[in-house]
Amino acid sequence: MADRGSRVHVNLRNGDVVDGWVYGESLLGKYIALDPNAEIIRFIPDGTWQSAHYDHSNPARFNSIIDNQYTSPVRGIRASESLRNRAANALDKVDYNRVRRIHAKFETLQDQFYGPYDSMAFQEHRLEDEQHTLLDVALELRSTYSELVEEVRRSGLSDVLLEDAEEIQQFISNEGLPIMDYWMLREMRHRDEAFFLLESMIYLARHTNLLAETNLGTYPLQGLDPGRIARHIDEQEAETQQEEESSPWPKRLKMTAAIGKVAVGGSLAAANICAGAFAGVVSALPTLGVGTVAGAVGVATSTYTGLNAACDGLKDLATAIESK
Repeated sequence: MADRGSRVHVNLRNGDVVDGWVYGESLLGKYIALDPNAEIIRFIPDGTWQSAHYDHSNPARFNSIIDNQYTSPVRGIRASESLRNRAANALDKVDYNRVRRIHAKFETLQDQFYGPYDSMAFQEHRLEDEQHTLLDVALELRSTYSELVEEVRRSGLSDVLLEDAEEIQQFISNEGLPIMDYWMLREMRHRDEAFFLLESMIYLARHTNLLAETNLGTYPLQGLDPGRIARHIDEQEAETQQEEESSPWPKRLKMTAAIGKVAVGGSLAAANICAGAFAGVVSALPTLGVGTVAGAVGVATSTYTGLNAACDGLKDLATAIESK
């Protein structure tokens, strides 16, 4: 970036002032080095400053880890050659056309149904208005997610996600994920909601391994056979009015929220797998932060993040259906 290393004077909205050197800037905000060697870097979130004034006369020259395309721009962790190669080989075996069709199904479902962070009541209202029953959506989502998992297993990508989970988790962060993930979510949400949704998925992926816990979501899927889902929805129809009077979170709405998690997570995973299989694994992908991450590693981390969120939704869905 042109301003990198320049002296900068930033006026914050709360009245504070930050003086330093420009270290980097991204969709998330500005990174200001408080010393010319960039030993201390302050992050200023987007929207928290009023103005910034630059002096380009005598820029600092940083030696930064962000120039290493195989390194996490946040923690300086280098991706192993094994992870890069295994992820790339698995993506080479992916059936691109199949995953593209799967992603299209997820997108259609999301057109019908917003997601877990919108108004639950509004989601149900929209489903009824467009004559898409909750049963239709649940069954289509179950089928679509099952097909995605089948392809992930067939290609060998599941082995990478499960066996290298600890290493993959080190690269999952607000700044380390490929920037394309943000733009994918922007297709579904306005700017603030996209950031909130992505941050929620990142936090979950960093602190849980639901892929292993649920065996890629197949454990909760076993309890979600079509007959059981249909019986549950029929039972809830009769109880909806009573639940709405006694609880702000009726069981039907909890089920709706769970379906939203699966739809969003599955869509993110499918989109990344599809992109990796179509374009091949590029040498590096730009991230939400100020650096890059190896292409295969970026696709793996994004796929892990999306599937982890989908597994969380499947667990919630199974719980909602089992509850009395």
